[in-house]
Amino acid sequence: MTTEKVPLSSGDIGYLLDALDTGVLYLDEGGRVVFANAAFLNLWGFPFDAVLAGLTDKELVSRTAWLREDDAAFKDHLRDQARASGAPFEIALKNFVVLNASSRVVIDKKKKPIGRVWLFDDVTASYAAQQRLSELAERDMLTGLYNRSRFDGELARCLADAARRGTQLGVVVFNLDDFARIHQRYGHRAGDSILIRLAQDVSSAIRRHELLYRIGQEDFGLLVPDATDAEMLGLARRVMTCVDAMIFSFGNEQLQISATIGMSVYPEDALSANEIVSSAFRALEKAKDSADGWSFFESGEPRL
Repeated sequence: MTTEKVPLSSGDIGYLLDALDTGVLYLDEGGRVVFANAAFLNLWGFPFDAVLAGLTDKELVSRTAWLREDDAAFKDHLRDQARASGAPFEIALKNFVVLNASSRVVIDKKKKPIGRVWLFDDVTASYAAQQRLSELAERDMLTGLYNRSRFDGELARCLADAARRGTQLGVVVFNLDDFARIHQRYGHRAGDSILIRLAQDVSSAIRRHELLYRIGQEDFGLLVPDATDAEMLGLARRVMTCVDAMIFSFGNEQLQISATIGMSVYPEDALSANEIVSSAFRALEKAKDSADGWSFFESGEPRL
């Protein structure tokens, strides 16, 4: 038994494409809309009965600009795509939808280009999942603070920004005094509760532009863009006051903790990321012998 092949009309093809969840847009060689399926209309905020046929690509871009988060970046992609069949790229919309867009040149039997077909897929759910995984990879699971990996990335970005603008960047590191002894005496859960409380209270004490990270077992770091020595000293005092106010009860005992703080400043103390962090930790070691509990990195006279 043979199956007879029945040719599809353009109308039949249109019905088939309307059944897809993928948005399909076909432009002729002159850049005018030939066909847009129902999913395309829905994804781009058009009424279900909108007629786009005959619109130029520029008119279509203009009519959808209101929905894109970054219209300039989208237009840059269009210029790249115009040269050839390009790789997929993501478009963030103001209605919190993320689209994956790709296009291909359409050729006829004589290998002559006759238009371009665009495909748009809603990848909001998978994009959100990917973002969540990235977020989890950069978060300390105990305290919820960003971890050393995120600290290093933000430090590199902040250093580049400070170099470009000719400003200072402050790096502050601090840790809990005798934390290993506390952990050993009172147990793992007690140590965890101290770190969690510390992260919460210090986060409440710092300012919006001061960024807090957990960068080690009991080591924490702060990045301070556009820092002055006076601002960093004020930050150190706020952290010290915050930590000094923490009192914990374990069994029948009460425990008050303390911290030691080291500070360094780009570009005065160092120029590279590794050097600026190393300078801050060297200042922290010096601060352990200081009555104040904090110290700037310095090789000469006190800076303040």
